[in-house]
Amino acid sequence: MYVSGTPGYIAPEYSENKVFSTKSDVYSYGVVLLEIVSGQRISKLYLSEDCWRNLIAQAWKLWVEGKALELMDPTLMDTCNPHEVLKCINIGLQCVNNQADKRPPMSNVILMLGSEPDTLPNPTDPTDQDSQKDHAIASSSGLPKEEPQFSKNMMDITVVHPR
Repeated sequence: MYVSGTPGYIAPEYSENKVFSTKSDVYSYGVVLLEIVSGQRISKLYLSEDCWRNLIAQAWKLWVEGKALELMDPTLMDTCNPHEVLKCINIGLQCVNNQADKRPPMSNVILMLGSEPDTLPNPTDPTDQDSQKDHAIASSSGLPKEEPQFSKNMMDITVVHPR
């Protein structure tokens, strides 16, 4: 299976280890959510800055400092509910975690979008590189590595024909 995509939107497990997971799309969704809130395009950051993770690192830094609203695009200031913006930043940070198993499934993301901001779990550091190093060490040490997971479409398509 060949997966391609735009740098910055591709999940770390695929871009670094060519392992596609069922939560790779969640990562991309988180990037888009942070882009919408911040008004910054990650692809522009990728081309102009040292590292495309600057948007994610910036969002995390502001979150930890309790200044997450500073990430918000200034043009949204007068029209957005600050609690909703914080909720989107929280969800975005959860979605862009380096570890696929720490990302919520998309069904949970949808539920979180409809929930109250103070009921959401706090995100963990999405820029943590230790997990990627551990995965690389396990892969090179001959330890059993996790099998890639692929989503299976269990949908039936029914075509209705009029009489």
